[in-house]
Amino acid sequence: MIPYIPRLFNAFSTHALLDNSASDLSKDVAVKALQIHLQPDEGDILIFMPGQEDIEVTCEVLTERLADLDSAPPLTVLPIYSQLPADLQAKIFQRAPPGQRKCIVATNIAVSMLSVPSVFYRPQGREEEADSVKEKFQVPESDHLTLLHLYNQWKANNYSGQWCTEHFVHGKAMRKVREVRQQLKDILQQQRLPLVSCGTDWDTVRKCICSGQSNRDKRKEAAVHLQRMEEEMKEAEQKMAEERKKREEDVPVKQEIATPGLNTPRRTPHRLGL
Repeated sequence: MIPYIPRLFNAFSTHALLDNSASDLSKDVAVKALQIHLQPDEGDILIFMPGQEDIEVTCEVLTERLADLDSAPPLTVLPIYSQLPADLQAKIFQRAPPGQRKCIVATNIAVSMLSVPSVFYRPQGREEEADSVKEKFQVPESDHLTLLHLYNQWKANNYSGQWCTEHFVHGKAMRKVREVRQQLKDILQQQRLPLVSCGTDWDTVRKCICSGQSNRDKRKEAAVHLQRMEEEMKEAEQKMAEERKKREEDVPVKQEIATPGLNTPRRTPHRLGL
């Protein structure tokens, strides 16, 4: 049994950083995580990354950067993704030792969300036929519901690759959808939450989408705030460096003071004008 310990999380997504190159993404995330860690606020840290490789690199960079800091508070860095062994996944639910903070680096399932145009394709010379097939799956109210309807039809046909080909659907994209669904299912099972389907009550799906969008907007605002904090820290470091350099330049050069000796003229009355 895995004990679930409710905790306060400082969560942020890498959505605002995805314009950076892959090599810089993990470094930027590590900097932001350490900025949070060095603050006196309580709570663990939850980071969402695009994929498994990004998670592993981020954990490595974060551990290295933490080791370079003097007198930094202890931080337990924990990765979590679907291919990780169950015993290692279970570590994220264990209580951190007293005085320590956990940093969980997880797969950002939201990044894997697909759009209708990326699922269907239109082969040259068969555009009208492909559009006609696509209309059969169309749900006017929402592209999300269109994807749900498409997935249910694919599932009813035993996740067939041939079915995808016949209906001008990208099989690879559908397999990705199934993978994301399995990740969500695994999370529910780990949290001991019941697996309940809303069936054809798609109003429930709409409510979930709206709720998720609201949380996504809040995470985006948090990412912007963290970026502003990083810029302010860089400006402060630059200012401190300039002030330190100025102080070093203002230190006067040590002057040697002559001491009386054999070569020092004697102070006779004649020399004093007496």
